[in-house]
Amino acid sequence: YGLQPIPPSMWASTKELEGQLKDPNPTLRSEAIKNLVERKGKGASKLVLDTLKQEENEAVRTQALHAATEEGIDLPAGLLANVALGDSSENMRFLALEALAGDPNAGPVAQGALNDSSPHVRKLAEQILARLNRRQQAGGKPAAPSQQMQQQQPKPQAQPR
Repeated sequence: YGLQPIPPSMWASTKELEGQLKDPNPTLRSEAIKNLVERKGKGASKLVLDTLKQEENEAVRTQALHAATEEGIDLPAGLLANVALGDSSENMRFLALEALAGDPNAGPVAQGALNDSSPHVRKLAEQILARLNRRQQAGGKPAAPSQQMQQQQPKPQAQPR
């Protein structure tokens, strides 16, 4: 009759998928975070952040970060920098550095990643630094409006007493 089984990701409710994030099986947790990000889009950012901060399994963290970047979820640059420079997983360090690649302030993180134990992470760091140097030599892109405002506003300084 041409009927084929439908994977749970298509028929499971969002609540059921969220429940799978606590399953002891890392494969189920990995699939659940991927499906939730695809389903909720940017609305899944808290789930992704929680997974990145709390999940111990590398494959689940990698899936969360990969799905988030594919879906265009903005993750805090500080969190990405910490992952890029300090995660035990080469895959996580690479993905986090890759997610930071378009950030004009990624230079210090890329500089730190030049000392990474992984040749892949080091190569990506070199590419990011080269791209940033080319932009700077070409006159650079103007800072985003929020960055321009931050740069123009003087920081309050403590007054001596």
